[in-house]
Amino acid sequence: MKRKWLGTLVALALVLCIAGGATLAFLMVTTPSLTNVFQYGHVTCKVDETFQDNVKTDVSIRNTGDTQSYIRVKLVFTWKDKDGNVSAQPVTDQDYKMDLNKLDWFEKDGYYYAKAPVAPKGNTPVLIEKCTEVAANAPDGYTLSLEILADAIQSTPTRAVEQAWGVTVGADGLQAKEVQG
Repeated sequence: MKRKWLGTLVALALVLCIAGGATLAFLMVTTPSLTNVFQYGHVTCKVDETFQDNVKTDVSIRNTGDTQSYIRVKLVFTWKDKDGNVSAQPVTDQDYKMDLNKLDWFEKDGYYYAKAPVAPKGNTPVLIEKCTEVAANAPDGYTLSLEILADAIQSTPTRAVEQAWGVTVGADGLQAKEVQG
């Protein structure tokens, strides 16, 4: 009796192995190979500006990446001579006159933030309409230099920009985060 059960059990195991192997072979032959192609987004930006007769105008930032991004800008003022040497004398608010676009940008902690995300190959609204030097305060042999440092960060997920820059994304676009206390 034991041999009969053992023979039946071995035969059943053999049938299951053959059926499983045949099924696996069929699926491997008839199922096409799938390749998961994942590409990272490229987030880059560059400053677009007009500079003529020591006057900087129409400053905006171009999203040169391939994904929608938020843009922020740091403005660095220094005095430079003709060889590019920087003076130790700091630049003050009285040393230049600057017309800013405060409708589409806001300032927080020394950075200017474009409120709306920028599409790939698109530009932010103009930040600086015009910036000119007030020459009375310049050190001898130096002129005003305005370096514009731009950062970009992907617009989705919104928590990326909120965590990295400490701002919030609301219905009206990027906003300064309110400090609770």
